[in-house]
Amino acid sequence: MSKLQKYLCAIILVLVLAGIGWQYAGWQKQVERHENALQFWQVEVPKIQEKFPDFKPQNAEQMIEAENKQFAEQKKAPYVNSGIIVFLGLLASGAVIYGPKIISKIKPEPEPKGSGKKKQK
Repeated sequence: MSKLQKYLCAIILVLVLAGIGWQYAGWQKQVERHENALQFWQVEVPKIQEKFPDFKPQNAEQMIEAENKQFAEQKKAPYVNSGIIVFLGLLASGAVIYGPKIISKIKPEPEPKGSGKKKQK
């Protein structure tokens, strides 16, 4: 494997790790949003109702259930996205490593000038 191929594979590895890190950061934001939503419906809404008896929010249990259902569906996304990132990284690395070998088999290298048969006069 040439130096260029090694460098390209290292760059691909760094990009894959950065993609997974980016995915993890996005997941942390989703978890924080979920916790904030639950806190709002479980803690803040009752406090508001104590201060303002006329305040009638939607059914809090129904909203908490909907939030939990949505969060349960979103739990799968980081695993799927990280898997896609790793798969694409493996494909790119494979193309870098095996691409030149496959191309050389399909398209033979041109012969250098002068190595061919010489014309007789």
